[in-house]
Amino acid sequence: MTLSIGSLSIGYPGRSLYAQLDLTADSGSFSCVLGRNGAGKTTLLRTIAGLLNPLSGSVRVNGADVHGLTAAERARQIAVVLTERPSAPGLTTYDVVALGRQPYTGWFGQLSPDDRSVIARCLRETGVEALADRAFMTLSDGERQRVLIARALAQEPSLLILDEVTAFLDLPGRVEVMTLLRSVARQRKITVLLSSHDLDLAIQFADCLWVLETGGSLVSGAPEDVVLQGAINRGFDSALARFSLDQATFEGVEGTEGPVIALTGQNPCRYWMARALRRSGFLVVSSDQSNVAASVQVECDPLRLAVSVRGKEAEVNTVGQVLELLSELTL
Repeated sequence: MTLSIGSLSIGYPGRSLYAQLDLTADSGSFSCVLGRNGAGKTTLLRTIAGLLNPLSGSVRVNGADVHGLTAAERARQIAVVLTERPSAPGLTTYDVVALGRQPYTGWFGQLSPDDRSVIARCLRETGVEALADRAFMTLSDGERQRVLIARALAQEPSLLILDEVTAFLDLPGRVEVMTLLRSVARQRKITVLLSSHDLDLAIQFADCLWVLETGGSLVSGAPEDVVLQGAINRGFDSALARFSLDQATFEGVEGTEGPVIALTGQNPCRYWMARALRRSGFLVVSSDQSNVAASVQVECDPLRLAVSVRGKEAEVNTVGQVLELLSELTL
């Protein structure tokens, strides 16, 4: 077991955020910390990393108390990648990754053959080997994040902590980083701990979720257990948005008034038609009822939509056409 947290209380003098936390994370595991803005994700990660003192309790990595280690000792055990976009003028990708060897080379930075072998492996694992000679400042956001992960891996840590590192990436880039982190955890047998707002991706990729709920409680467990226990709803639901157990994503809260549409047919086309109807202000039911304003029958492959509005029937082949036919109901 790499990470062991015992009776940990975090926060600041005069302000406790979470108390008596007991958590563990095994070698080879990928865990995600989830919570709304201001919930305390960064405070928790900084405390675990040894950058912030706990109010009480302990954080141990491989049995060693993190807050009792020197900075150099911590750097050999824990690597941290923060959300801030770093500036490294004049440095190449190789130079930035090589900085990860400082806990072993010292400030003079003399790289041994072994150091260079470690750097080469990190460049290769993170997919930035071809960028080694490129100026770091010319890289895209996605490329920079991979380079920073490579730098962290060059420290050869037991625990890799990342704080919102996917914040500036597009969706494919976020998926690529999540895939990389899960692969790194497995292949290197290290513990990876990531804070994120990408709840959907965290549920898909993480071995364990740590959900910071309102009121100072933290729920941890397999993603499926955390979802089914209602921790995501308690931690994130609001008056305008809620987490759907059926769709495993957030949806706008439906109103209680509006024209009722009876929708039947095949998924996935039915699912996307229902989304469009709800967005347009309709209440969707699954079968014919006496009080429905209209009905829509959906067939896939090819997409065909049979619409009945107040006795008038039509067949169309796009969702947009359905919404046009139904528009008179919302006038």
